[in-house]
Amino acid sequence: MSSVPSHFTTSLKTGPEDTFGPVLSQEQTINPHCWIELSRTNFNQNICSIKKLIGPEISINAVLKSNAYGHGLVPVATLCQENKLVNYIAVFLASDACILRQEKITMPILVLGGYDTPINDLILQNITLVIYDWQTAQEISAKALELKRVTLVHLKVDSGLMRLGFMPTEILAIAQFLVKNPFIKITGIYSHFAESDSHNLTFTNKQLEDFNYSLKILTNHGITVQYIHVANTAATLRLARAHGTMIRCGGLLYGTYKNELFYQQAREQVPNFKLTSFLSLKARVMAIKTVPANTPVGYACSFITSRPTTIAIVSLGYFDGYDRRLSNNSLVYVHGKLVPLLGRTGMNMITIDVTEVPQIKLNDSVTLIGDYPGIRVQDLAKRIDAIDYEIFARLNQSITRITV
Repeated sequence: MSSVPSHFTTSLKTGPEDTFGPVLSQEQTINPHCWIELSRTNFNQNICSIKKLIGPEISINAVLKSNAYGHGLVPVATLCQENKLVNYIAVFLASDACILRQEKITMPILVLGGYDTPINDLILQNITLVIYDWQTAQEISAKALELKRVTLVHLKVDSGLMRLGFMPTEILAIAQFLVKNPFIKITGIYSHFAESDSHNLTFTNKQLEDFNYSLKILTNHGITVQYIHVANTAATLRLARAHGTMIRCGGLLYGTYKNELFYQQAREQVPNFKLTSFLSLKARVMAIKTVPANTPVGYACSFITSRPTTIAIVSLGYFDGYDRRLSNNSLVYVHGKLVPLLGRTGMNMITIDVTEVPQIKLNDSVTLIGDYPGIRVQDLAKRIDAIDYEIFARLNQSITRITV
């Protein structure tokens, strides 16, 4: 019989709004080979912690770029819309904003730069647009005038990252051009730090100074905006002077903070400050067998058993986003125990040592990423010399996401 967790079965029965991924029949989705669970409770706790840190007057812009850092664009946007402390959503691609509108996400959405969808469609769907160069400004201004629809825009200042945005000395000219159009409303201005997670804040302070210079120029010419946002995750944790009127966070949202020191700095301001990952990656046991000592396991015979060993084959691999560099270099959680991965990670399968888990049976669920020391996202990232975001972002979009 299939060993389906009770909360998983319940979530599948709650309706299509809680199950995200390929459209499958219930018979097909009741026993997926692997899936991602998103904890609504942990997500809401993270938002609550962020709000306590920044205070009631500052807004939260949740960054959902790159499939919400691998968590799932639509399910995380749904969590944001349910939580009244989240004021804005930011995506990189305009097409992602359109998907969210199609999925009944009505809250404000900001496009951060990837215009892969006609401007007309974005304006008609009331999506806030970033303006980072003159060509974009002219196109958005012309389309707003043509449609006679008020279009909300945020100006992007390049304060030193040298990517998208106007230099501080250019910001007045572009703002004065835009305010002449009765259908353009500048509601925000922002920039992005290059190294706010560095112990040396010299360059970050210079960026903040240049950004504030841009604000001062606009204010001196009678141009004010509602949303001023430059603080990313690191700056939100450690630089209150950079909070502006809105913080724009990715890692904080997903329970990662890059550096323990920044976490401690936040706790100095909010003693009970806590962040928790709300994503768990799970897969099923496909087969179980016992092999003798001195048996090679997997491709290239990269692991040799040193004793009689019970192994379980788990239905997940590097196609699903479980990095191949975790071969012979990771742990998984099953029946309350952490057990090692044996041999190389395959495209669709891995092998684990379940000798010490006598109750193991077919179709049991195995947790590969979760809130247990040893399989937390930061643990996996350290093993392969990556950052937390890489682990999340590589999770295959086709994996079904379930909110529990």
